[in-house]
Amino acid sequence: MKNPDVDAWLDAYDNPMKPVVEALREVILDADPRVSETIKWQAPTFVYKGNIASFFHDQGNMRR
Repeated sequence: MKNPDVDAWLDAYDNPMKPVVEALREVILDADPRVSETIKWQAPTFVYKGNIASFFHDQGNMRR
């Protein structure tokens, strides 16, 4: 289920990788209905009985 806080984060996310982040969000949420999302560490984080994955922006390690 999509979280409105994550929707707001994505609306404000200004990055050329935004379409990739949005696509990965769909894949993760569609993988299992028990997976939910929240904002942790100022980034979308996917959880089910603990943290599964999170999106972080690390300018120093971006690959183009």
